[in-house]
Amino acid sequence: MKKIFFVIIIGFILVIAAVTNPSKENFVIWAKGQLKSQYNNGLVNMGIEVFGDGVINSVTNTQNYVFFSVYDSKISNSNEVKVLGIFNNFIPLSKSSAGNN
Repeated sequence: MKKIFFVIIIGFILVIAAVTNPSKENFVIWAKGQLKSQYNNGLVNMGIEVFGDGVINSVTNTQNYVFFSVYDSKISNSNEVKVLGIFNNFIPLSKSSAGNN
């Protein structure tokens, strides 16, 4: 009985994870918000709002694993950010730049 209950709970968690796996569009919105809060400048924020969708979309690759996604934004050869998307949340995994290697 305990085994069946455990399997049902795990199955329920996996279904919830699959349903709440964030899309690339959700990631772009989140990334724009992160950039705006980082710079906190009216002019920069306006630029992020105008150009952010296209730029972030073009530099981001998504690996969708059904239950979660990994977003890899490669700004340049030496500047890359990896983010885990799971349960409608985003968790930064790594940030690399020329100075950090």
